[in-house]
Amino acid sequence: MLESMQKKFIKQTLLAGLFLFAVAGVIIVFAGRYILAALFGYKDISELDPQNLKKQPVKIEITDCSSFYLGNSSSSTHYYYTQVETTDGYRFISLKVGNNSKLLSSLSDLAKSNGRKSLTLYGHLEPMADGESGAFEARMESKVKAALKSMYGDQEIDVDSVMDELVEKISVPYHLAVVDKTQNAVIAYIVLAFVLLLTVLPLINIIKAVTGASLNDLKEEFSKAGTTESLVEADYNTAVSFKKKDTLRIGNQFLHYTTGYTPHILPADHLVWVYQRTTEHRRNGITVSKTYSLLLTTDGFSKPITLDMSKEESSQKALSEITRRFPWVIVGYTDELKRMYEKDREAFLNLRFHTVEHSPYDPNAQAWAAPEEQRPE
Repeated sequence: MLESMQKKFIKQTLLAGLFLFAVAGVIIVFAGRYILAALFGYKDISELDPQNLKKQPVKIEITDCSSFYLGNSSSSTHYYYTQVETTDGYRFISLKVGNNSKLLSSLSDLAKSNGRKSLTLYGHLEPMADGESGAFEARMESKVKAALKSMYGDQEIDVDSVMDELVEKISVPYHLAVVDKTQNAVIAYIVLAFVLLLTVLPLINIIKAVTGASLNDLKEEFSKAGTTESLVEADYNTAVSFKKKDTLRIGNQFLHYTTGYTPHILPADHLVWVYQRTTEHRRNGITVSKTYSLLLTTDGFSKPITLDMSKEESSQKALSEITRRFPWVIVGYTDELKRMYEKDREAFLNLRFHTVEHSPYDPNAQAWAAPEEQRPE
């Protein structure tokens, strides 16, 4: 029994682990650069060669900026251009700023300062989309023409044939997607923590399954119940399943259930009270869904064991089976039972637990089984 359980848990944990590792990989692909920026900082663009730039986190220090309009841009995206120092001299770069009032206010103040202020910005270099590059290049072309006019006056100069080359020499072929450094770091650390959870937790489950550690609680419960693996296995084999993947089975002597990847047994002799809890999930005051669970209370009066059920039908059939097999158990909920349970435990136990005979375990007993078409899931 234990060997087959271990094999099943190894398979389940490996499949679940592979799925979660894949999810973590996708998150890293999309958010990796933000995590790297939070962990290792932003590279100063003045130390970078503009011919060898790539998608990466950088910081820039500027003393001036100008906004430019992109006809199809959303109202939540704002575009500026400015000059930055690189290893190959000063170059113009496009700034893409979201609807961050603090950043926008700082850029607006900088534009009005006429070089009397400076501002350090952080962000990620990203390739410009066609519409963005077209609008930016138009600004650069006007810069080239203005510079030539200041140098040659009204003299006609044919620059159209070399305009692309000139624009390339004075600009950076990426825009800087500006971020709030502190906010970006907080989000990055949250994402990193989530990625670690997605990788570490399934890895722990896999290790526990492979080493057999996931069965330690069950072995301890064998000892506390004074039973053996063979008796539990016989009860398990005649038990009725009420959840998919056999995570709840009701036998003649035990309730067999699984939480996560850890199997448990609950001796029926210790079962006192079982009832269904229905939780309504509301949106705008309207019930959109319901979930169901069974609460199992034992004579030790520890915290009730909660078993989530996929359907109310499965939950009700499980309650019926408990009533049939274990007549000393109170099944169902009322406010009066709740008050008695909380205020007068002895009276509660005397309702059935102490007054109804606990039938001895019979390994040859014929377990009830629902007809195939009605078998609970």
